[in-house]
Amino acid sequence: ALHARGALALRRLPAFIIANVLVVIEAVPFGLSFFPAQWVPFPAPRSLGIQMFLLSTAICQAVFAVHSKFEVATGLMMCENIPFMNQLSTDIYGTLRAEGRESQALATVLFAYAGSAVVVGAAFYTLGVMRLGSVIGLIPPYIIQGCIGGIGVFIVQTGLEISTGLPFR
Repeated sequence: ALHARGALALRRLPAFIIANVLVVIEAVPFGLSFFPAQWVPFPAPRSLGIQMFLLSTAICQAVFAVHSKFEVATGLMMCENIPFMNQLSTDIYGTLRAEGRESQALATVLFAYAGSAVVVGAAFYTLGVMRLGSVIGLIPPYIIQGCIGGIGVFIVQTGLEISTGLPFR
C-alpha cells in the first residue's frame, strides 16, 4: 500500500510542479493589481496584495485537496476577480479620500474584499449544491473570450501603471 501511494504521488508530481510555477508566475502581477497604483502613500507594503493572492490560493488548494472528487484538483485564486477588486478599492479610496477619511480606506477595502468573497463563494456553493454548474454552458463563447481579453488589457494597463507609477489614461 505504501509503494502504491508513493507511485501515485510520483505520477502527480508534474501537476504539482506546474501548479506551483503558475502560482509564482501569477502572484506578482495579480498581487500588485489588487490596489490602484494611484493610492499614494499606500498605508501598507505593496506586497500585501501578493500575500493576499498567495493566501487565497493556499486556502483554495487546501479545500480542493480535501474535498474535490478530481484526481489532481488544482486551486488558484480567481484572476478574473482582480479587475473587480481593483475597481472596488479605487472607488472606496476615492470616496473616503474626498471625505477626508483616507486612514479608514484600507480597512474598508479589506472588509469589502472579504464580503465580496463570501458572496461569490456562497453563489458558487449554491450552484454546486443545486447541480447548476452546466448553466455556465449557456454563456456564449465570445462573451467568455471578451472577458479573457479584457483581463489581458487590464493586466497590461495595470503593469504600466505599477512599473511607471503613472496612471494609464
